[in-house]
Amino acid sequence: MSESQERHYNILKLNRLFAISSIIFTAVWLLVFFDDYQRPWKKYQKEFRKLEIEKVRADLSNLSVELENNSEYNTLKEELSSSEMQLQTRQNELDDIMNQLTIMEAELYGNNQIYQFAKADLDVLQYDYEKSQFGHSKSTDIEKKYFSLKDSVDKYFLIRERSEINIDQVNDVRQKITSEINQINSSLKSLAREKNMMQRKLSKVDPDAMTFANKIGNIIRDLPVLDFIDPYYEVKQVVINDLEEDLVYMGMPKVDRCVTCHVGIDKKGFEDVPQPYTTHPKLDLMVGPNSSHPISEFGCTSCHAGRGRGTGFYSSAHSPNDKETEHRWEEEHDWEPMHHWGNPMLPSRYTEAGCYKCHSGNMPLKEAKTLSLGLSVFEKSGCYACHNVDRWEDTQKQIKNGHINGLWIQDPFVIIPGCHISLKKGITILLMI
Repeated sequence: MSESQERHYNILKLNRLFAISSIIFTAVWLLVFFDDYQRPWKKYQKEFRKLEIEKVRADLSNLSVELENNSEYNTLKEELSSSEMQLQTRQNELDDIMNQLTIMEAELYGNNQIYQFAKADLDVLQYDYEKSQFGHSKSTDIEKKYFSLKDSVDKYFLIRERSEINIDQVNDVRQKITSEINQINSSLKSLAREKNMMQRKLSKVDPDAMTFANKIGNIIRDLPVLDFIDPYYEVKQVVINDLEEDLVYMGMPKVDRCVTCHVGIDKKGFEDVPQPYTTHPKLDLMVGPNSSHPISEFGCTSCHAGRGRGTGFYSSAHSPNDKETEHRWEEEHDWEPMHHWGNPMLPSRYTEAGCYKCHSGNMPLKEAKTLSLGLSVFEKSGCYACHNVDRWEDTQKQIKNGHINGLWIQDPFVIIPGCHISLKKGITILLMI
């Protein structure tokens, strides 16, 4: 008989509490998992994928129409049809040649195997033969056997060579029969190369244009848990090893994840779509792979500032261009200035200020007219007489006629002075230096 044990708690109640807490924990875990899976940037990538599919379809349709209206393309298609009809009359001859090639290739394989095996035996015997030549007594048996096998190897080599020559001759006949069609097909492919590229691109981005196997893979690759393998929707980033960021007193390579949402920034054809899918307005100068500032080498925050490692609207430290935009962002994105980040993104009206970081010594810049004008006015007005600026630190201090409205400081930690300079026609320029 078991002894009764006194407890300070009720086992039944404890089991119930444990079961309830386990259910609550599982529910919270699932909610957290679902919330983590539904990242805000995925919505932008899904929307851009739809835009990209529409654009590729439209481009493919336009290319198809252009090819149909291309007289050279239509002429080649007619020539191809005529050549294929002529080929039909010689199809039996071509079939006989293909059968003959199959037999000859099999013979070549057999002859080559015999030659290779015989040559391997000859290499082994050659060692014994050469060894016998330096001894006190030469072995005539080994010498006879060696030269006999060498004659056989030479014979097998000639047989293999004849087989290869015969195959080449038959291939020449086959190529003469099909050369006209091959030339026309090559010309057609060169004319339709861009269309074929569009079709391949569409098969990668459009699920409707994929094969059945690719459709299944497209669904599976973005499922929860499995999406770590090779997801379509993912955080996209550019790592710039030449630039470092000071992260908690550690120099780390600069990382920009802006392209996670701005997925169309380096792609042509999206100039008129809304943000964040818009193509960069100066793609030949910035961001483009053939530009002087490719995104792979410069990133985005090198010029625009902001927090490159952020993947959300708030965490990227966006800055509104005006009060109206600020109110709209507050309503649509729950925006507020990012606290404790000393280098917020430049508003669009001050974008040219980022050029000064690298081009301070080769001003004026044709591509930065506002910045160049501001620097020119700053210098002509003698503002450097009061404001200490590295560019003019060795210049003679003298004040010229001009009007300085005030001092603007962008960063409380890294001081970047500047001036609002009043010009004619009421123009005001913010100069970052």
